[in-house]
Amino acid sequence: MIRVEFSQEKVRNGDSLTGRVVWTASGKKQPRKIEAICRWRIEGKGRKKETIVDQELGLDVGSRTEVSVPFDFTIPLPGPLSYDGKLFRVIWEIVGRADLPFAIDEVETKVFTVVPRPWNPDDWKELEEEHEEEIERETEELRSENEE
Repeated sequence: MIRVEFSQEKVRNGDSLTGRVVWTASGKKQPRKIEAICRWRIEGKGRKKETIVDQELGLDVGSRTEVSVPFDFTIPLPGPLSYDGKLFRVIWEIVGRADLPFAIDEVETKVFTVVPRPWNPDDWKELEEEHEEEIERETEELRSENEE
């Protein structure tokens, strides 16, 4: 059996969500790995999208009867925020998965809400500076590739 536990149901963009995925033996099969996945997805009318933000792997399962994979996922400052509208929804969730050999994987998904943080222009300046540095690096890489 697999379960997802986390510290809070709501988190602000730019903050962290901590918790753990716990697998408890309920049969003879031992998982190859235990995954904790932080993702957001869009569902509704039209195109669907899913983005994995981060993940943690527990590979040292051995023959234990219980395995815990702790996680500390940072929610990106630019979001997106959780949204539940008429045409579409933005859903944030933690997925716990036990990869069982020659069997159906055990999976549990637990939803949480991302809410807006209080406005602080300095937060966005840092993000903008990081983005500008990334663009400069990519531009420099393209220039060096074109010169070769």
